[in-house]
Order: sequence, then structure tokens, then C-alpha cells
Amino acid sequence: MANIGNMWQSLKNNIFQNYSKDAGKMIVHAGALSWFLSSLAQISVIVFNDKIPPEQKKFLIPQEIADAVVNVASFYIVTKALKDMGQKFVSTGKWSNKAIKNFIQGKNIKLGDYSVNLETTFGKSEDFHKAYQPFKNGVAMITTTIGSIISSNILTPIARNKFGANRQKAYIANEKGKLDAMSPAPIVLPAQNRFGMDDYKKQVSLNATKTSTNAQMKI
Repeated sequence: MANIGNMWQSLKNNIFQNYSKDAGKMIVHAGALSWFLSSLAQISVIVFNDKIPPEQKKFLIPQEIADAVVNVASFYIVTKALKDMGQKFVSTGKWSNKAIKNFIQGKNIKLGDYSVNLETTFGKSEDFHKAYQPFKNGVAMITTTIGSIISSNILTPIARNKFGANRQKAYIANEKGKLDAMSPAPIVLPAQNRFGMDDYKKQVSLNATKTSTNAQMKI
């Protein structure tokens, strides 16, 4: 029991160390994990549902797996990209608040310069962190929230619908090919000459001529 308590305490300490100074990272990882677990639950429902025919499962399971990959990847990539962009703007001082500007004042630091890294320069200063860390976490939460909205409500549905449509077309074409292969070959009748009205007239004329010729020969 003591070992379980120590493991739990160690886990809490690791979570605190990893996320206490980077709220944006926590949102990104928690969001990606929630997408993964939600997709896993959806796939499990299809796999263990006896009411779904096996043929439908062959289509639905790969479809759900592809959706899961799109959901998680889109959320993680887009949200993390916006979070990193926001943190870069904060670390260079391009985005700052009054407390940060007051701390930087008189220290010959050009805020907004891409080569500037306030965390590296003043990382050991407790006064700097008091001014900097709350603002950094606030920006991270805003940018990650915007990224999650863009990925979840705009990019992911578009990508998922496009992939789903292509997958459905491929599935229909594949099933049609199977049905065509199982169908018997059509019976091809030999070509026949059509006996039309003109042919009938010619035949009648020919028979009349033969009859007349035979009558003359008998006389």
C-alpha cells in the first residue's frame, strides 16, 4: 500500500513539474488524449457490437481508425503550433505586459527581436518570473484554445469528410468488383441474318419462277 502511495505521489510531482510552468502543454496533451480515448471507445463499440454485420465492420473499423488518426494529429499539430508561436512571441517580448516591460526597462533589451530570449536572460530572477510566468501561461491558454477550436471545428471535419468520401467510393467500387466477379458470364448468341420484307419478296419471286419453269418443262 505504501508503494502505491509513493507511486501516486511521484506521479503527481512529475505532472506538476512538467505542466506547472507550461499550462499550454497540459491543454495540448490532455486534448490529444481525450480525442484518442474517445476514438478508442468508438472503435470498441463497433468491434464488440454483434448487431453490426462483419462486412460492415470491415468498412467501419478502418474508417474509425482513420478518423482517430486525423482527429488526434490535427488537434496536436495545429494546437501545439499555435501554442509554440505564442510562447515564442512572449519569450522575445513581442507580446508582453506592463509588469514585464517595467522589469526590462533600463536593461538594454530590445523587445520583439527574434534573437532575444527573456527566459534564458533572466531565468534565474525570481522577480522576472513573477512578472513573466502568469502572462506566459495566459497566452499559452489563449493560443491553445484557439488552436483547438480551429482544429476540432474547421480542419478536422473537412479532412475527415474528404477521407471518408474517398474511402466510401473505394469500398463501393471494391464491392461492385466482387459482385461482377461472382455474376455468370452473359450468353452470347451467334449472329443471325435478319429475314426482312425484302428477303420475303425475293423468296416468293424465286419460288414463282421455279414453279413456272417446272410447268413449262412438263408441257
